[in-house]
Amino acid sequence: FAVYPGLADELNLAFPPLGQAELRPKREVLQIPATALALLAVSLAAGLAVHKWERAASYLLLAGAILLQGLFLVAAAIAVT
Repeated sequence: FAVYPGLADELNLAFPPLGQAELRPKREVLQIPATALALLAVSLAAGLAVHKWERAASYLLLAGAILLQGLFLVAAAIAVT
C-alpha cells in the first residue's frame, strides 16, 4: 500500500494474463485483497463455528482459507504486472 498514492489514476490491468488488457481506475486494484479478506473472514467464522462439533471439518475450512489467500496473492501479482 506504500506505492498506491504514486500509481497513475488509471492502470492497465490484464487478468487473465492472456486476456485483453483494459485501463481501469486504480481503486480496482484494491478489490482483489478486499475479496480475499472477506472470504478469509467467512472461512474463519465457519471454521470456528464447526470446530465444536467436527474438528476435521474445521481444519479443512481453515486449510482452504489459507489456500485461497495464496491464490489471491498470485492473482494480485498477475493483475498488476
